[in-house]
Amino acid sequence: MKYILLIIYSCCIMFFSPLFAVDDYSTAEEMEAQKDMAAFMQYSVQYRFDSDLKVGDKVEYKLANSESDETIYELEVTEKTKDGMWIVEKFDGNEVHMLVDTASKKLLDLWGYDENGNKQEPELLNVTEVKDRVNEMAMISEQMEILDKWEHSQTSETFHLVGKQIACKYVESKIPDNISKEETRIYFSEDVPTLTPFHIALSSLGFSNLFKTIDGGFVRNNILELKSFNKVK
Repeated sequence: MKYILLIIYSCCIMFFSPLFAVDDYSTAEEMEAQKDMAAFMQYSVQYRFDSDLKVGDKVEYKLANSESDETIYELEVTEKTKDGMWIVEKFDGNEVHMLVDTASKKLLDLWGYDENGNKQEPELLNVTEVKDRVNEMAMISEQMEILDKWEHSQTSETFHLVGKQIACKYVESKIPDNISKEETRIYFSEDVPTLTPFHIALSSLGFSNLFKTIDGGFVRNNILELKSFNKVK
């Protein structure tokens, strides 16, 4: 199970990065993959970010169960305007800037820098195209029941950071008894800002209704774990 999730995570990186690397040599298949990822990015804003986020809220993640303490993923609220809040997401040398309408939970603007430092401004899709692409991806997702059906645990566990202890709840996939559920667990905490990494939203939360019942920010799964965070009071 662990290797299945790692493969999906790797695919997220391969497909998400091209959003900031479109060139004349892109194949039709690559262009379609880019549009699918753009659609999911616009769709997932509704549950990746909380409306009550404040400027200065930040999360940093490292590889789970690794001796390395290197930050490989981070998100931060950098500015609030009359239109919404700017959130910056960094991973694999990419830097993504998103303007999110806090009231409607819609993505209003998107730009960033690719791993070579080149500024990119991918075009947002219209509402109809987002809906059509998300519905098509959801049909595929339904066939992957192992990652699309979840149940909540009422058990509270403690996650340890340097100088901090965080109370967490987790969800786990409804999978056959012969597969370890622990490897599918996703931990969340109300102590942590709700700034969910795109890759976690895509590879784990998918199109289920899980996001509607989760309180708090992402803490860890078997791929990423929280390294540090700041939650403005």
